[in-house]
Amino acid sequence: MLRKSLAAVILAAAIPSFALPVHTARGDVEISEMPKVIAAYDPGIIDTLTALGVKVDAMPDMKEDTLKDAKTVGTLFEPDLEALAAVKPDLIFVGVRSAKKFDDVSRVAPTVDLTLDNKNAYEQAIARMQNLGELFGKQEEAQALTEKLHALRDETKALAKGQGKVLAVLVNGPKLSIYGKDSRIGWIEPTLGLELLDKVKTTEGHGNPISFEYIAENNPDWIFVIDRAAAIGAQDLEPAQKVLDTPLVKNTNAGKNDRIVYLNPRNIYISVGGISALEQSLTEIRDALKAKGGK
Repeated sequence: MLRKSLAAVILAAAIPSFALPVHTARGDVEISEMPKVIAAYDPGIIDTLTALGVKVDAMPDMKEDTLKDAKTVGTLFEPDLEALAAVKPDLIFVGVRSAKKFDDVSRVAPTVDLTLDNKNAYEQAIARMQNLGELFGKQEEAQALTEKLHALRDETKALAKGQGKVLAVLVNGPKLSIYGKDSRIGWIEPTLGLELLDKVKTTEGHGNPISFEYIAENNPDWIFVIDRAAAIGAQDLEPAQKVLDTPLVKNTNAGKNDRIVYLNPRNIYISVGGISALEQSLTEIRDALKAKGGK
C-alpha cells in the first residue's frame, strides 16, 4: 500500500498541473489545459505562433499568407462560424481587426483577445510571445527569439543615435497620414531612440491626415514609408513611390540625402506585433541606417 502511495506521489509530481493565465486585452484568462487544436484570426498572432513552431489549424483567408495546412474559416472581418465549428478548436485567438467578432467566435469555443494597444508594440509583442510560449510549452523557443530580437534592437539603437527627426507616413493612394508615438510603428521611438516627428496621439489605425506642405515645413531627416495599397494588394491605387515623387518631399533633408525608406508594409500594417514581422522591420531599419546614416 505504501509503495502504491509513493508511486502515485511520484507520478503526480512528474505530471505538471496546467493552470496558466493568458494575458489578454480583456483581462487575464486562465487556461486549464494546453490547447491541441487552435484557430487564429489575427496575422500578428499567426506570425508569432508560427515563429514558435506552434501549428495553426484554422485561420482566415489571407491570400498568399494563408498557411497551406490550415483550414480556411472566413476572413479577418467575417468569420465563417460553420467552418470554424467543424474544426472543433480548443482555443480561438482574435486581435486588432478580428477583435470585433469576439462574441461571435466565442460561441464556438473559448476565445482570447490578444490585441496590443500600441503603447510599445515591441515590448508588448515579446511579452505576448513569451506568454504563448508558456501556453504551448515553447519557452526555450520564445527565449531564443527574444534574445535574437534584443540583439538586433541593440545594434539598430546604436546606429540610430543622432539621426534627427523621423517622419513615419502611411501612404494610402493620394492620402497621407502621419504615424505618431501611439501608432503601429510608434515602438521605434522608445525602443530605438529615434525621434518621431509627431507627438500627437494617433486617433485611429490609419494615422492623422497630413499634407505635402506639412512634410516640407517640418523637413524630416528620415522618412519611413508604409504603403497601405501595397499592404492590402489594392491595384487601383498609385504606389507610394509615385505619390511621394514631388519636390515638396524630394527637397527635404530626407529626400536630398536619400533617406526615404520604404518598409515592408505588411509587417507594419497587417502583421501587427508579429515576431517575424518585427524582426524584418528592425532589419530593414538597421540596414537603412547602416547604408545611409553616415556612421
